[in-house]
Amino acid sequence: VLDLKHSLIAQTRETKREVLTLVKERIITAQSCTITEEVQEGGTCAGIFG
Repeated sequence: VLDLKHSLIAQTRETKREVLTLVKERIITAQSCTITEEVQEGGTCAGIFG
């Protein structure tokens, strides 16, 4: 659940060029496996918020 009244969301909506991104993921497996993570420092996206 995302609280659209939270102060961080409000700040992001006021400054059109800044974007707040939240990614949350849970991985459940019954077998042994290797999980890797790649972090991307920058990027672009477009969309309509509101």
